[in-house]
Amino acid sequence: MPTLLSTQSHVVHGYVGNKAAAFPLQCLGWDVDCLNTVQFSNHTGYGKVVGDITPVDELLKITNHLLQNFKYNSFLTGYLPNKDSVEVICDNILNYKKNTKSNSSTIRPLWLLDPVMGDDGHIYVDPNVIPTYQKYVLSGYVDIITPNQFELQLLTNTEGKVLNTTDDLRSLIVTLHQKVPIIVITSTTTYNNNHKEDDKNKITCIASIRNNNGKLYKFQVPKINSYFTGVGDLFSAILLDRMWKLNYQNATADMLVKDFIKSINYVLNVIQKVLQTTIENRSQYIKTLLDQQGGEGAAKIGGDAKIMAEMELKIIESKDHYDNKENLIDYFVDVI
Repeated sequence: MPTLLSTQSHVVHGYVGNKAAAFPLQCLGWDVDCLNTVQFSNHTGYGKVVGDITPVDELLKITNHLLQNFKYNSFLTGYLPNKDSVEVICDNILNYKKNTKSNSSTIRPLWLLDPVMGDDGHIYVDPNVIPTYQKYVLSGYVDIITPNQFELQLLTNTEGKVLNTTDDLRSLIVTLHQKVPIIVITSTTTYNNNHKEDDKNKITCIASIRNNNGKLYKFQVPKINSYFTGVGDLFSAILLDRMWKLNYQNATADMLVKDFIKSINYVLNVIQKVLQTTIENRSQYIKTLLDQQGGEGAAKIGGDAKIMAEMELKIIESKDHYDNKENLIDYFVDVI
């Protein structure tokens, strides 16, 4: 059974951060150790939150002990609230990977770094986190990153620049590919402003793998008329599982591309099934509310605990979706 250290936020109530990632990974056969960078009562959408950020010295002691005494096949890093926590966690993982010896029968530890910094032009971490993330992304030890378009631009110092074309996006990805083998842009607006009216009703995901002549793989999933939290955390967890099982480090080029596309499509299918299960398990009151207010009604109301509780991902109820390869929808659109 592969082992994984997942370092991200924790909420006592609800499903974001480690609460969104750990159970699906366990269903997929992972032995998951969770290191919590914060412990909050619930996510911020509830309006009121109590809890604390894990002190840096405590993160350091725990991380040092774990990496000195236990073996990990993979690392998943999500929400890290400040510069010091990013440095403590990433330094330790980087040094662990440096010191891990590999041979033909051993897959090197896989590191998926989700640079959680913001979305839609808004930063929700301390700004000094940005250059810190840049340093580790460019270290050569991160295997996979999963930024949204805004985070991609923060990583490449192009925030505020409008990306109008495929080549605009490709240039940023190719730059990061000098150090990062796998890049998945979880959502981009580059393709929603232009070519097809139907694109406005879809979310575009762009995936890329290094040494593939700058080719990008475009996927689109239908937008769901609702409000969700924790989707990115779940996405990263399922993606890490697929990339580990793909064993990209030892795969041949031709087989890798084919299986890479299938793997990204699989991840998107899992996410869509979980979201649909979440919707199906809501009360009629919530369904009516979202219909009346354009799908974002709960977010606009804000602070209503009863409403927010029904917005939580149905992580447990979705247990049969995580490893279900039947009836997959093809979300792959094109090579661009």
